[in-house]
Amino acid sequence: LTSHPLKGAVGLCFITFYHFSIYYKDIKQLKKLFIFLLSSAFFSSIWIIYAFQNKVVSESIVDHDVWINFSKLFNFHYFPVLSGIFTTAYYKVFLKFLVFLLILYFFIYEKYNEKVLKIRGINAVYFGIFIITIFGVLISHFSNSPFMIKLAFQRSNEILTSFGIILLTPIFFNEIKKQNFLISSMLITSIICFAFRYAYWSPIYFITLISAYLIFDHTLKLKKLWIFLTSLLTVLYIILVYFYGLPFDQYIQQVIYIFSILGIISFTMFIFTKLKFNRNYFTVFLIFICIAGSAFLFYTSKKVSNPEIKRNFLNAQLWAKNNTEPTSLFMIDPTIYYGWRDFSKRSSFGNLREWLHTSWLYDSSKKNYLEGLKRFNEF
Repeated sequence: LTSHPLKGAVGLCFITFYHFSIYYKDIKQLKKLFIFLLSSAFFSSIWIIYAFQNKVVSESIVDHDVWINFSKLFNFHYFPVLSGIFTTAYYKVFLKFLVFLLILYFFIYEKYNEKVLKIRGINAVYFGIFIITIFGVLISHFSNSPFMIKLAFQRSNEILTSFGIILLTPIFFNEIKKQNFLISSMLITSIICFAFRYAYWSPIYFITLISAYLIFDHTLKLKKLWIFLTSLLTVLYIILVYFYGLPFDQYIQQVIYIFSILGIISFTMFIFTKLKFNRNYFTVFLIFICIAGSAFLFYTSKKVSNPEIKRNFLNAQLWAKNNTEPTSLFMIDPTIYYGWRDFSKRSSFGNLREWLHTSWLYDSSKKNYLEGLKRFNEF
């Protein structure tokens, strides 16, 4: 609500959708919700006024067409359709998010009881924020307003994934109690593996997970629906791979990591259960496995290109820090967009991205834009 007002606003939408769907007939609860929203808006407004009271707002701003064209060149967050999020880059966000929704709703409707989890409230939250996300995608693709594009409503789906992981956690322990080692291990592994930056594996894993339930669990209430959705996802995945390809080297690497983690978790569950360890110790150990596995996968999924060049760049920064005055100004390689100030602690003349994008992206300052053009032309 304070440091990032838009994320706070999405959080308020989350709370509003949930409570209104459950208490829409209860006037007292609706009054409480209204007071909460009003107080949140009030304190957020005070913070924003305080945080920006010393900021100078530029009298002239960058032309809309210029802002949009440069943003399209550098910023894929603002323009998901243009950056190929549904086509050439389908594996980055779109397919990963779709698979996560399917996994989540499978367990919500098959494993949760309405008395335990207020499914109507969850549905309202997911439907409401999903609509906001779609609205953001449409704005980014069709709008010519920098202000609307900057709001980036399409990134609202991130809160759904975070909340969904919390909802799935109790299912782990229910399956463990039933000693369904394979299924519970697959479920835990699927959540750990969402730490992958680009989830090439996700559709295959979902198909395997749901197929295991369809084969071994005869209590499913919506069996035909899951068979249909699994088949639909399979067809979609084949079409995307056929038209837009698949990086097989990274795919194979991810599959090896995933099934290694699956094997470790399954074996651990089996040993802990057979030896009848204390349940609390087992829970702590599983949490450790989840954190360690997520960290490992996140680290390995960040493929470093040209490591020798980057190592040399780091050494140059360390040399600058140890051998130059703090007020020194460096002319660095302008095609390297990040990293110089992190280790060198020294100023630079800037780089291409800073000159033509980040220095004026958020406030649309024409002064910074013209200075960026000047530095670009001088270089």
